[in-house]
Amino acid sequence: MGIRIMIPDFLRSAADNNTEILCEGTTVGEVFDDAVSKYPKLKPYLFGENNRVNPFNPFVHIYINDTHLGLLQGGETEVKPDDEILMVTVIGGG
Repeated sequence: MGIRIMIPDFLRSAADNNTEILCEGTTVGEVFDDAVSKYPKLKPYLFGENNRVNPFNPFVHIYINDTHLGLLQGGETEVKPDDEILMVTVIGGG
């Protein structure tokens, strides 16, 4: 088993049209590294400058279970096999 990452509609083409993917790692950064090794097109949505996990991506908000990644320790946040990473599309407008 692995850490489940839920993929939003607009990113599914970057993940071979999967609604979710399973990845390995003990931190968010390791899980995202595994995700990008399997689905390289996800990289700009998971990593920012200097190849670091971007908790404040302008297109996708990332939650670990129900907590926004920006309120945790970013890529150093520890995860367990039963944790779920949710990528939520950011919608703007007026």
